[in-house]
Amino acid sequence: MRGTAKLVAGIVAASGVALIAPVVGQADHRDGPVFERTAKSGRFDIGEIYAFRSPINANNTVLAMTVSPFTDVLTPDKFLAPPARYEIKVDDNDGDLAADLTFAATFENRRRGRQRVELRCNPAPECPQGLVARGTTSRNLAVAGGGMFRAAEHEDPFFFDQGAWEALADDGAGTFPRPALSARNFYGPTANILALVLELPSAQLGSNSELIRIWGRTTRKGKQRDRAARPLTNTF
Repeated sequence: MRGTAKLVAGIVAASGVALIAPVVGQADHRDGPVFERTAKSGRFDIGEIYAFRSPINANNTVLAMTVSPFTDVLTPDKFLAPPARYEIKVDDNDGDLAADLTFAATFENRRRGRQRVELRCNPAPECPQGLVARGTTSRNLAVAGGGMFRAAEHEDPFFFDQGAWEALADDGAGTFPRPALSARNFYGPTANILALVLELPSAQLGSNSELIRIWGRTTRKGKQRDRAARPLTNTF
């Protein structure tokens, strides 16, 4: 497996995020019961969603969604073209339990190793810029209003001690989680995954003391194929 860029490290599991929190994420790796034919349909499968304060600019927040687990092995190393769509949603920053912002990415079929990508935000007037970023995969693209967007293949940042979990689930005799020096990462460092990473000013998401909820989904012809919000529900 060829080397790919590192995405993020040190992510902990959670299902909501306050803008003042440094790092949160959620896990939902490889939904076997939903996408049992991973090589064919697993490209809609969402891995993890992360939200954390930018380590470079404290006024910015980073949102990231991983999809299509085990690229180069079980799934191709490119995003699906329309009618597929990849959406990161910001939920309930006004208390109505409905998505207030949707960042939707679409991709063209690959040409010369890269894909054209567009990231749009809706609805108006919450997203006055409409088109957030446009360019090609595997590059950092400037975002309207400040920030960066990147869609590319990366090393999978998710850490999970699969062996310890299975031992505990089988007979209850195992120890989970194991101590740091004895835990083993089932996914890394040799597992790759596709990722959409968006950094933008935190003020666009809500006030600094406000609790927001981040979730994501993949769709085909407007119909939902996968959704990640509550961590590990399908997996375990």
